Amino acid sequence: MPYQHVHLEGTAQTDSVDPDLHAAIKQATPQQKKHVFTIKHGDRQLVVKYPEDKRGYFKAFGERLYFSLLTNHNIPISAFQLKPPKERTHFEAARISELKKLNINVPEVVAVTADYIVLEHCGTRLEDFIRYGYASANKIERLVCNAAEQLAHMHSNQAWHGAPQVRNIMILDNGNVAFIDFEENLEGLPHLMRETYDILQFIGALIVPRYDSQPLIDLTEAAVERYIAIRGPEPLLQLKTYYKYLSTAKKLIKPFGSRVGRDATRIIVLCEMLESLLKREGVL
Repeated sequence: MPYQHVHLEGTAQTDSVDPDLHAAIKQATPQQKKHVFTIKHGDRQLVVKYPEDKRGYFKAFGERLYFSLLTNHNIPISAFQLKPPKERTHFEAARISELKKLNINVPEVVAVTADYIVLEHCGTRLEDFIRYGYASANKIERLVCNAAEQLAHMHSNQAWHGAPQVRNIMILDNGNVAFIDFEENLEGLPHLMRETYDILQFIGALIVPRYDSQPLIDLTEAAVERYIAIRGPEPLLQLKTYYKYLSTAKKLIKPFGSRVGRDATRIIVLCEMLESLLKREGVL
């Protein structure tokens, strides 16, 4: 039976949620340790997400300065400031709706209020497929390349993700790839900069995972090639300045060999991959 949506007192007029579902969420919320959790409601597995007030002005300023340096563009701080918590749920719901129109696989929005958004649970994280070997190496490469294709399709249609790390990419039960987590507000950036921000997030999280692992260089290069085949190299070519910073950092880090941590390893392998790409495209 479809949910009956009703307006909740004290929330925006666009808020809608089934009253039984709302009651179940309010009952479950006090026991949760995280701002995102799953609940069973009827025969549906749902994800409840409360907006986290996790990025203040100084963090947004730091990200703006960092990305401005990387791309050699003066980028406004507004591009890295999240919507206020009471607006963020509707912002994310609207972004999901926009991407759905582009035939991008995204979660179904079940309910949205100023306090939380409820989404259909959708599969297993791509990160877990890679980490725990839930599929063969060949299948994992196909899944990662499929994600790169969808990201390229998004970009080719003037859309963006905002945080397309492998932890925000899901593998559905039917084997298709889907994206989650659309809180980032990059509306203040020119579209090419959104694309560059996205692809840097994607390859940076993939090439050196956040768990203990050897760098996934071949897998990342395969994904980049698939992305370029659809979108072209332009978003990656904006990282020429970033490469120069990485190259300087790499000279300082590499003598320490295996004693460096994940972040330093990411600098080394990203630098080498970008150097190869930029030379091939005649930029270096």
